[in-house]
Amino acid sequence: MKRFHVHVAVPDLEKGIRFYSTVFGSEPSVVKPDYAKWMLEDPRVNFAISQRGGPAGVNHLGFQVDDAAELAGMHARLEAADGGVVEEKDVSCCYARSDKYWVTDPAGVAWETFHSLGTVPFYGGAPPLDRVPMIKAELLLNFASMDERINAAWPAYEEALKKAGVKYQAFVYPDTQHGFNNDTTPRFDAGAAKLAWERTLTLFRRALA
Repeated sequence: MKRFHVHVAVPDLEKGIRFYSTVFGSEPSVVKPDYAKWMLEDPRVNFAISQRGGPAGVNHLGFQVDDAAELAGMHARLEAADGGVVEEKDVSCCYARSDKYWVTDPAGVAWETFHSLGTVPFYGGAPPLDRVPMIKAELLLNFASMDERINAAWPAYEEALKKAGVKYQAFVYPDTQHGFNNDTTPRFDAGAAKLAWERTLTLFRRALA
């Protein structure tokens, strides 16, 4: 079953979250420093907002599909509508890993049709503890040993994961700071980043095979 997708660029993420949470009558299912997403059932919509310095307004529209077969069917429709379809396989975007197709409609609006393969949450704090029972996927958590702010929340979060029966792996990387995987900062640690990424790929190969 398809889910309609709307992505709106906003000038102020916090104000956007307050406004849309009130309109939808529910809090977002994903909140990141520059991004928030609601997975609505009535209507069935994947509604996302982001604050990334671009012009405010509708960034793109699209469809989220449930499996590869449905994505292939949509690909055929997109090709029939417009031959300029751009394919992206196994890409990480908006804190998720997906296969997707892009096309631009006659009005100049970008359309994204995608199948989500898994989540890729690098950086960011833990979600509220009362949302832990909603987690269905296995988690991989990589911690910098010197990141006191993030690590302070871990004991309570781990307890909530265990109570909810969520499967997870957690690793602490010695002598690393927050952002050790970001090679554009002095905090970058090549060895720890390589190991964290290898563990991420191992999880994807096992869980998404």
